[in-house]
Amino acid sequence: RRGLEIVRHNGADPDLDLAGLQADLTALPMFASARLVLVRGVSLTWDIERGGFFDGERFDTKVGVSWRPNRNLFFSTQYQTNELRMPTQAFTAKVYALTANIAFNVHWAWLNVAQYDNVSGRLGLNSRLRWLPTAGQSAYLVVNYDWREDAFGNFQPFFAETTLKFNYTFRF
Repeated sequence: RRGLEIVRHNGADPDLDLAGLQADLTALPMFASARLVLVRGVSLTWDIERGGFFDGERFDTKVGVSWRPNRNLFFSTQYQTNELRMPTQAFTAKVYALTANIAFNVHWAWLNVAQYDNVSGRLGLNSRLRWLPTAGQSAYLVVNYDWREDAFGNFQPFFAETTLKFNYTFRF
């Protein structure tokens, strides 16, 4: 399916009476999103958002490319900037993300996300093996790794965690 989907949202309260008020419209929250399907299985996304952040302002942009070569495979890459301006400081965080998901069948899937941001200098990997034997039952093997960038630009292991999780829904 080819097409362009555009979503717009303005966070202003529709019941707010602005008659007789002078306001700075740049202070209103704003969100816009677009998705363009180029060819079968390949799409581009773009998001932009502006609004308050604690006692400051935030402006975020995000672009991404995704590819689904068949119903069992999904790959994507994303680049995001978060510009934050607060009374005591201002900075821009750049976040890079890669996703690779494999559905072996309707019961088993392997879901992976790797992410890096320049402000914290952290590279993280989240990998989940998911098993859905029947409706209301699931099991996950989750592996999380975290590396920190040192002063020389090398990544050093910082955190590792492995979790086994079971979910079961009781119906009566």
